[in-house]
Amino acid sequence: LIRAFCRSSTQSRLIVTCRPTVKYETATAITLAMPGLSLSETIELFSKRSVGRREDERDIAVAHELTKGHAFWLDLMAAQVARNRSKTLKSLLEDVRRGRGDAPDILSSIWAVLPEREKMVLRAMAETVRPEIESTIEQIVSSELNYQKFKKAMKSLISLNLIVVKPEKNSPDLYDLHPLVRQFVKRTFERPERVGFIEIVLKHYDGLIRGVAALLGVHMPYSMLERWSQKAELEIEAGLFPKAFTTLDQAHGALVGGGHNEEFIRVARKLFEAVNWSEAASKIK
Repeated sequence: LIRAFCRSSTQSRLIVTCRPTVKYETATAITLAMPGLSLSETIELFSKRSVGRREDERDIAVAHELTKGHAFWLDLMAAQVARNRSKTLKSLLEDVRRGRGDAPDILSSIWAVLPEREKMVLRAMAETVRPEIESTIEQIVSSELNYQKFKKAMKSLISLNLIVVKPEKNSPDLYDLHPLVRQFVKRTFERPERVGFIEIVLKHYDGLIRGVAALLGVHMPYSMLERWSQKAELEIEAGLFPKAFTTLDQAHGALVGGGHNEEFIRVARKLFEAVNWSEAASKIK
């Protein structure tokens, strides 16, 4: 399908994702459910990932059965084995079998062997609200990692397929985490353990907003205006509810007046649902 699509002259856009079914209330968008990779496709994937190294096809078959052909999980396993010459697919499968429920615990086995610098970058990126350019991510973690360690961490994480590179035209590429990776990192740490990283990201947002606060208004481009709603979301995640109310209040007029009512309502609803109102009411004097 993808090869035929690439050869065609169509102006349509093809989006391939491991996310749940996406539904659009328009006839211009069509959603097709794609099955998992076949065993032969899985063998080809491992062959292309592990150039000069051949994995036992019996182990590949076990990986295929364990993941039910899930492309993302299989690619993570192939990337991990290809990068770590001392790690065989068979040994990785032993780690993965310790998974919880129906989902293979692939990310836990990968996380366990990651260097601290890579974990630092992943934990910081997990708290960002949108894809960022590399220099922005470097600024966010600069208090914890020097530039050389940051570059090595990024290169390693991209090769492991833990960071997604989103090419841009006429502007720097964007970097993001796959939703399953972001979810894993957030679930691995309780809120008190995450607050430090959220605050690092918040400092970055404070700097961005401070630089354009004087321009805040209905005519501000949404790409700049959404920084306020993103900052409010981070404050909600950190439990900084009074600050989140202040941030939303600052941007209320610009968001609503600029026609971005849904964005304001989305974040405001998230804030109201996060507050324990029985406790909050008792603190109001």
